[in-house]
Amino acid sequence: MGRKIVFVVGPESIAEVLTNRDKVFSNKLGWGAFIEPFFSNGVMLKDFDEHLHHRRMLQQAFTRSRLESYLGPLNRVIDRNMAGWPSTGRSPFFSLAKQVTLDVANEVFAGVTLGPETEAVDRAFVAAVTGTKALVRADVPGGAYARGLRGRELLEEFFRSRIPQRRDAEGEDLLSVLCRAVGDEGEMMTDDEIIDHMIFVMMAAHETSTITMSMMAYFLGKYPHWQERAREESLELDKPFIDFDDLERLPSLDLVMKESLRMFAPVGMQVRAALRDTEIHGHYIPAGTIVGLCIFASHRMGPWWSNPDTFDPERFSEQRHEHKNHRNNWAPFGSGVHKCLGMSFGVMEIKALMHQMLLKYTWTVPPGYEVPIDYATGPTPADGLPIELRARKGAHGHHGLSPQSLERLRQQVHHSPGGETVDATAPFDLKTYVQLPVSTRDDVAHAVLQSRSSQCEWAERPVADRSAVLLRFHDMLLGHQDEIIDILQLETGKARFTAFGEMLSVVNVVRHYGERAAHYLKDTHPRGLLPGLTSVTEVRVPRGVVGVVGPWNYPLFLSIGDAVPALIAGNGVVIKADSQTALTVLWAAELLERSGLPRGLVQVVVGPGSIVGAALIDAVDYVCFTGSTRAGRIVGAQAGGRLIGCSLELGGKNPMIVCHDADVDAAVEGAIKGCFTNSGQLCLSIERIYVDRGIFDRFAAQLVEHTRRLRLGQSYGYDIDMGPLTSAEQLKTVIAQVEDAVTKGAQVRFGGRTRGDLGPLFYEPTVLTDVPREAVLYAEETFGPVVSVYPFDTEDDAIVAANSGIYGLSASVWTRDIERGQRLARRIIAGAVNVNDGYAAAIGSVEAQMGGMRDSGLGRRQGAEGILKYTQAQTIATQRLIPMPPISGLSLPANVNLLHSGVRLMRRLGLR
Repeated sequence: MGRKIVFVVGPESIAEVLTNRDKVFSNKLGWGAFIEPFFSNGVMLKDFDEHLHHRRMLQQAFTRSRLESYLGPLNRVIDRNMAGWPSTGRSPFFSLAKQVTLDVANEVFAGVTLGPETEAVDRAFVAAVTGTKALVRADVPGGAYARGLRGRELLEEFFRSRIPQRRDAEGEDLLSVLCRAVGDEGEMMTDDEIIDHMIFVMMAAHETSTITMSMMAYFLGKYPHWQERAREESLELDKPFIDFDDLERLPSLDLVMKESLRMFAPVGMQVRAALRDTEIHGHYIPAGTIVGLCIFASHRMGPWWSNPDTFDPERFSEQRHEHKNHRNNWAPFGSGVHKCLGMSFGVMEIKALMHQMLLKYTWTVPPGYEVPIDYATGPTPADGLPIELRARKGAHGHHGLSPQSLERLRQQVHHSPGGETVDATAPFDLKTYVQLPVSTRDDVAHAVLQSRSSQCEWAERPVADRSAVLLRFHDMLLGHQDEIIDILQLETGKARFTAFGEMLSVVNVVRHYGERAAHYLKDTHPRGLLPGLTSVTEVRVPRGVVGVVGPWNYPLFLSIGDAVPALIAGNGVVIKADSQTALTVLWAAELLERSGLPRGLVQVVVGPGSIVGAALIDAVDYVCFTGSTRAGRIVGAQAGGRLIGCSLELGGKNPMIVCHDADVDAAVEGAIKGCFTNSGQLCLSIERIYVDRGIFDRFAAQLVEHTRRLRLGQSYGYDIDMGPLTSAEQLKTVIAQVEDAVTKGAQVRFGGRTRGDLGPLFYEPTVLTDVPREAVLYAEETFGPVVSVYPFDTEDDAIVAANSGIYGLSASVWTRDIERGQRLARRIIAGAVNVNDGYAAAIGSVEAQMGGMRDSGLGRRQGAEGILKYTQAQTIATQRLIPMPPISGLSLPANVNLLHSGVRLMRRLGLR
């Protein structure tokens, strides 16, 4: 740069410059030589009285109360990012940390929901940072300096467009606070001043936090005993997110952070410029000299630190406190009047991330690894810092829920203090794992009001923004899959692979609507009455608040899976969760909020359907119900009485037809999955199989043999095929139906008994033949691991049998002749028919609609109808040029002739 540079080393010399009693050293001219014009005029580039004035105004954004308000969204941003981290394998940690700090800058500082626009801001910000390090400092097209200038321009435009609205709002983000900040004489900052400060603060916070997080991850990976020590303290807090008081309850993490900052200070060189000739400890410094304060070197000086090149966090302990050997001995954030304003925020951000990382992962660095440092870009890892991540299992037993976590979730049920409770018992052992509060009618009404108060703002957001929030939920659900699978198993007793399948089904639904909602909800333009003169736009309007009444058998898929399209369509949602499986719904609702859903938009109530369900239908604008046909009739009648829409997925007695040319091996395997998944507790389960008489004996024998091989048990691993029934009531139903059938002549080919040796609710997978028509289970839904097998002689006989009864939900046809399969499928009365599959092919095809015929319900989930049902169509017609008839000035007979001729002309032109 053609200027003299002097380097200052050691706390005493550094203190002389930082104290700056004679106002000899300029921050603006020092830092400006390196980071202008990209980060010009920020608070750290101001000198003396001007600096103090702006510092006092910015300090209003970093008070304790402000920091506490930032911590909630900060925790959620970290959690959401970490959900996308790999569960195992080597990853470049610097990149992971960098994305976290970029998202924090956008959401917590700028108050902007992540999406395509913030991705552009990220790129602009990175370009501006890179521009400060350009060797060729000229606006050469394509160069780093030029890209940095364009990045700065975009950032200015980004903030300038938001400042007017933020000045009038009461937002809690940093930008909103600065827009309202007031000086000593009541003055407010100009738009340009706010822009300069925001860009500078975002740069400073992003760089320092990313570097510090990376160095801490490096040392904790290199010294596992420190990692375990820090993890034990995080586990003792027994909460996924830290609160403000917890910052002082992580002493080991604090020691590691301070030692990391000593060894790799993120701002290892602080820069000043001499305004006039001066001296530093007798050394002459001419005016204009750049003075570099070597913080990095001073942190490693032997006289002030013992074994300074050794990682030793204990040096910061109360017993040793080496950092207090001189007041400027440890100065990673500067000192004096220029000490970093955002230091407390940075410490909070770093500890919040490391706390979550310690709870969710263990990690190591490669054996013998020493991190290579690139000092040209700050002390950053030149190789990205490769670490080996391994996701941790829950630390509080199989289900991963501590007593504190259980309490946190149960308190999210909308309820009145001191009200009734209901025990939720685990199907594995019938032990109570939580007492849930029971909602009252008033609680339900209040829950709907709360959801409605958040829904208006949510509906005003563009569909793309709403979709982005739900797609983050998609990523977080995958990132937290072990947690939700554990909870599903705890509450339902289902086999782990079945629980995984339920989670995956929700993921598929979320991804589908997240990607396709804009298409489904876009405005359409039907032809108007008078082509060219009448323009018509049809828009989709959210219904308001949707009530979702979910069942116990698939609580994630049939509650949250139904809520997702309602939310993307712009509605609020109140879910009536079954008391047996409420934790699943509560956990997912919490994750939705952590993904960015407005607080209060989703509410959860618990209690008897006759009270809580009825109160919900009385208050909402649409009802989505999954349950029995008997209960569905009541729901439909009540909804009809209020003239609100509803969709009902009800019972089924689903048939499977095996044709003479079927692949018997494949058909048997399909039957095993279709009959016994989730112990038969699935509305789509196959409960009756019709087999061509020519292959009946072979099919029945193989079905029995495959059923015999199923592994029953209770396990949180992937080593069983079928778990228990979910409730004693359901077990009682299964026992009664099988005993009734056997009494009336049915043959038990396998099963037919309880398995108390495995647990209180286990029932063997059961295969019956010769079931008479008078048996209850011949036509009624069993909802358990029981299937009846019947022979047929002709395809017509099979169709008649399949269509017998009152239901029409799902069916299955097996044949090598695909045309035959599709022909038979069209003759079956069912909302979905699977050819050469049990039921998964149809339900897994989320772009296709699913629902029941006859007494199996009305309405559809999935596909276009799955989201459009949560909206109402509004037609907006605009008339141009001439009015609608009759036209004034013409007699009525003349109008009649005109219209008659017009209609005939339109017919000839094919316009109607």
